[in-house]
Amino acid sequence: MSDISKIKLPSGDIYNIKDIEARTTVDNLSEVAYSGSYTDLADKPTIPTVPTNVSAFTNDSGYITNSALSGYATETYVTDAIGDLVGVKFGGPYDSVSALPATGSGDTIYLVSNSSSEQNVYDEYL
Repeated sequence: MSDISKIKLPSGDIYNIKDIEARTTVDNLSEVAYSGSYTDLADKPTIPTVPTNVSAFTNDSGYITNSALSGYATETYVTDAIGDLVGVKFGGPYDSVSALPATGSGDTIYLVSNSSSEQNVYDEYL
């Protein structure tokens, strides 16, 4: 291309440089280019209101909710029920010790810490 007043784009289109200069002058910029203000933006997109509470969403995936757990035993209930059963059956208290005593009391359940990383962290002895 011998004419330096024209430019050829990769698409193959040829433009006159003067036309390109006219399109890029400061005079052709909209108000938002100067102010940077969102209120000066033309054709603003609609931004939806985002809920702040989970209850505002529709549970379309069927996640379990509190109402679905009605009738199931809670951890506190199970712990209390086991404690009540053990206390009634053996009629005695618990004693958490680092080692078993040489002679124990017949109505005491001794709990000795073990090295388990699971929920059962005590060995129980009567």
